[in-house]
Amino acid sequence: VSSAENENGKQGAFDSSYIGAKGGGVDKSNLSDAMNRLIQIKHRISIFKDLKDDDIVNIVSNVHIKKFKKDEIVMKQGNITNDIYFMLLGECAVFVDFIKVGLIGSSNVVGEVAAVFGTPRNATVMSVKDNTMALAFKINHKNHKYHPYPFSILFKSLAEELNHKLERTNKILINTTKSKK
Repeated sequence: VSSAENENGKQGAFDSSYIGAKGGGVDKSNLSDAMNRLIQIKHRISIFKDLKDDDIVNIVSNVHIKKFKKDEIVMKQGNITNDIYFMLLGECAVFVDFIKVGLIGSSNVVGEVAAVFGTPRNATVMSVKDNTMALAFKINHKNHKYHPYPFSILFKSLAEELNHKLERTNKILINTTKSKK
């Protein structure tokens, strides 16, 4: 599989040189600072909780830290983009059809559905504080055929995360409906 260099001149996330010669783990000296950060905090990212470091390196690419100013759009409803954001600092508002439906704070993942399934964004996400910071990354779908097991774990974790979000949304809808009666 070919590799690419990131902004620091280090090899891209899908280069096989990351993995130890005997499969003994990730050679972190070849990784970007952002990829190392992702690996350090993977336990806080629900969709990565069951993946090994080398699995993440093999299925994730274009990892970088992104800062947003107040009122800056992180993603726009209807757009087809494939970045996933793990919120590190700050807060973002979520809008569906221009109606504010919630807030996303640090340690939350946003954008995973559109990024994984290639569908249009189902919400607009906008920073509500200056210096909002997120770890942005893409899923490297080209590596699916080379690493099917980590992808199956990722998709299972994604299904669990979506189920939790659906349960929370249902509770909000039920409470809203009850309060209107």
